[in-house]
Amino acid sequence: MRRRRVRAEQHFRDPCGIPVSGTTGYDGTMRLVKLAVACVNATVGAVRTNTARCIAMAHEMAADQVPLAAFPEQVIGGYAPEDLVQWGGFVEAQRTQLLRFADETAALPTAFVIGLVAGVGGDLFNAAALVHRGRVLLLCPASQAWRRQD
Repeated sequence: MRRRRVRAEQHFRDPCGIPVSGTTGYDGTMRLVKLAVACVNATVGAVRTNTARCIAMAHEMAADQVPLAAFPEQVIGGYAPEDLVQWGGFVEAQRTQLLRFADETAALPTAFVIGLVAGVGGDLFNAAALVHRGRVLLLCPASQAWRRQD
């Protein structure tokens, strides 16, 4: 039986049938991407300590030449924050620490996804931030908004 050589693009399509770009190398073979998923022992409310742990892990992942790394949900503020999300200072501290994380990983080539509670227009979101080369490129809500009790 004769086998037909099929390019990898023919196998990797989204549900709508659109080819996924960048799935193969020049010779038609699959390229592998190293992805790191961090397991951080975060403490609820300890935003500085949690961020310091993430920064240390980020440097380790970059040293291992990982192009994309993911940290847990709400890792900056700790999970589950319960009533702490009602305190504006707790939410603002997470934003400050997100910027610290971006600043201290600016020299690293790795892109990071990191979880936090983000306040937008009076609503609070369980969010993921995409951080690369010292910039927060994207803040994406992971779920529904919580309303502050003002």
